Amino acid sequence: MKIGFGLKTFAAAVVASTALFLGATNSNADMIYAINAGISGHGQVQNAVNNLSALGHTVTTGNTLGDYSAYDQVWDLRYNGTLTGADTTAMGNFLSSGGSMYMTGEGSNFDTSRNLSLVNWVNSIGGGSIALAGVGNGNEVFTAAGESLLNNNPNSFSSITYNSARTLSSYGSGFLATESSPGSGVGSLIGWDFGQIAGAANSRMLIGFDIEIFGNGINWTENMQTYLAKSATVPEPSTLLLLGSGITGLAFVRRKFSK
Repeated sequence: MKIGFGLKTFAAAVVASTALFLGATNSNADMIYAINAGISGHGQVQNAVNNLSALGHTVTTGNTLGDYSAYDQVWDLRYNGTLTGADTTAMGNFLSSGGSMYMTGEGSNFDTSRNLSLVNWVNSIGGGSIALAGVGNGNEVFTAAGESLLNNNPNSFSSITYNSARTLSSYGSGFLATESSPGSGVGSLIGWDFGQIAGAANSRMLIGFDIEIFGNGINWTENMQTYLAKSATVPEPSTLLLLGSGITGLAFVRRKFSK
């Protein structure tokens, strides 16, 4: 009786501690750099930063950097800033080293000052060819299989709304949230999963062509951040070690007492 209780207690402890550790790993706070220089006073830019901070992440804000390696994620919130050569180099290095990014575009009035540089950026980093289309109708639904990683984790969204977004008719090697009009085939949010950006197999990226995407609330910001967090899908080595140690310990105790 004592032996049986000991085994059960030990097994329960292993399972509980492993589950606790897995949960802690998946909810670890990320180090996030938010580029908001010059536009920090915009309400939705403030919402993005405030939401990320409220979710428990360490958010540093400022201008572009030459090296983002100290951060887990970069959120480029500039809706009116053309990407420079220095930007593309630093951000390309960040993605290729396993970092993840969110980038903001805007409506058609910002094509020259922002959107076209994002189109060129995506092509240059191996995300495929994307093409600008028209102006969004304000409501986009999730239809592609890959989007389930974004719109249901951890909060459920059947659609997201915009103010006046720029739409795209092609989205390279990623996936697209499409307008609610049946058969429209265009949308304003593009995502790339692990392995979909050439040369950046360990990175994810999102581009939303309207800063008003943050008007969908903190739960939506949490979904985007979770999607970009590597820990959301890739177990940490220490997690696997703990799980393996627990299983090994169970096997040892079982053999010992079976004798």
